[in-house]
Amino acid sequence: MNAQVEPPDPKVVEAALKLLGAAPKRWRPVPKRSHVEEKALGLLVTAGLIHQRLTLRIRMPGNAEAVETQIFFSGAGLAKAIEPALREARALWEAAFREGCKPYIEIEPQTMQWRLTEYGVMAQEDLKGNPEQQRYLIDTLRTPGLPGAERLPVPFVPGVLRPVAAGDGQAERVEVVKLPSEAIRVSVENLGEVSEPLRAIVKAVEKLLMERPKPLPKDQSEFPTGKEYSPPMSKSRMMQILGMHSRKVFKSFAEKQGLIPGGNRQLWRICLDGMDDATARKLRSS
Repeated sequence: MNAQVEPPDPKVVEAALKLLGAAPKRWRPVPKRSHVEEKALGLLVTAGLIHQRLTLRIRMPGNAEAVETQIFFSGAGLAKAIEPALREARALWEAAFREGCKPYIEIEPQTMQWRLTEYGVMAQEDLKGNPEQQRYLIDTLRTPGLPGAERLPVPFVPGVLRPVAAGDGQAERVEVVKLPSEAIRVSVENLGEVSEPLRAIVKAVEKLLMERPKPLPKDQSEFPTGKEYSPPMSKSRMMQILGMHSRKVFKSFAEKQGLIPGGNRQLWRICLDGMDDATARKLRSS
């Protein structure tokens, strides 16, 4: 999420402390929240004290397919969590991107879950009876955040500035799904003030999506000599193109054909050698 630029309202800080005291150590659905509590939750996520889990879709107007991903993140970990889905989207709509088409993001608020991070567990314990650490925690939450690579706790100037917690992020699932051909955009703008942190997530993802993709690590971008491989994509996308509905059948086919990493744990490249021309063309253009 973007770093804070304005100090949070004292009511938001107070609500954040209450939420922190009630936050679970294991994944649980996020309870119904007021506008202030929604901002407080975003504050705790930015501070690296809460992991937020949600499902979102990347869609291209007029396209029946979408890239759907389930991610969790804290602090500045959103970029890392969403990267596998961004790579899948860029591969899926490569031609549309070249023509200047802009995808958009659908987010499902009802899928949101939360849990304490490692630092959140310690902060929750401090709330039970460590006045010095409680003061430090309050100062941290009331201080505007600036981008930084450090993790909490870090030195900062209370009330003036502090680094945003580096946090972490992970994609738990990335797949291409079929949806109605006429995309219905349910914007979080329609959810009112309660969804302000969700709007920040959507804007951050849309910005990342339009940036130039990072090059693959050298050991994952070099192919075996003399063989042609498909662009990077998820295994579910390959199965759709190949017309396979059984993961067992696909696994056997991929092992025989040859499968190599495509940039991360979610993306792969399959060898096109020996495939019929029609199938190979579909994989090349995907």
